[in-house]
Amino acid sequence: MGCLPDAHDGKAIDPTTGLRGPVPDVVITNYSMLEYMLSRPQDAVFFGKALRAIVLDEAHLYTGTLAAEIALLLRRLLDRCERTPEDILQIATSATIGRDTPGELETFASQIFTKELALVRVLRGEAARISLPPERPPQQMPSATAIVGRSWLTGPTIELDPQSRPTFKEDARMCRELASSLALLVDQQAVEDALKQSGNKPALLLYHAFGSSPLLHRLETILWQRKRLSLHDVTHCCGTPPTRMRRKRPCFCCRWERQRDTASTIIPCFPTAFICWRARPMAWEYA
Repeated sequence: MGCLPDAHDGKAIDPTTGLRGPVPDVVITNYSMLEYMLSRPQDAVFFGKALRAIVLDEAHLYTGTLAAEIALLLRRLLDRCERTPEDILQIATSATIGRDTPGELETFASQIFTKELALVRVLRGEAARISLPPERPPQQMPSATAIVGRSWLTGPTIELDPQSRPTFKEDARMCRELASSLALLVDQQAVEDALKQSGNKPALLLYHAFGSSPLLHRLETILWQRKRLSLHDVTHCCGTPPTRMRRKRPCFCCRWERQRDTASTIIPCFPTAFICWRARPMAWEYA
């Protein structure tokens, strides 16, 4: 005699009389779990005619036999929901798929989604340079040793509010410490201006101050022009002295993201700074 599955409250669920729970608006899963769910009676609540869209992320992973299995799995899903490919908006996303061969992506989407080729549309992303504020250089350009010697961020810059929404954290002490370090990279007046705009939020202080750093401008230009290069080459192009640091070169690398009005994601929307030490060359790609 089989055992009935349990709900979160410990009570048994009878798939013949009761549902698993409220019908969700969005289901996030992977192909292995989706196949498992299609086989379990207690998961019937997830499947029905209300299905409107399917999003397949990291589509470049699905090649060969795996791609064929995913195509068949999606057919089973549509059959279970009593839908046809023409009824559903199907989206495949990837940053690395394809080799710019005409019709390649259209054929791939048509096959994996069992869709008429005429119904497939390809939207290609295009690289765009970040617009940085004018440079405001410090009185004296810092050495790599001086940059590495600073502690920089000493705590988190994001926290959750009572509703579990991410927001920029206020920390006056960290702002004062950062202001002292940022004077190595930008003009002192730029740091003071950024402090006034930050509202004691370290994330915003970094955002407003660091964009004027000549080092960031130089790094952005290098990575835009060369797209992909080793960390060794990045440090060389940024002017890291080759002497005294032959085996391990420090590199001050930054990722600049556009500021948003609110902290809508866990990822901070300000330049993220890293001090990287590597004995061996490694790839660094600008996206």
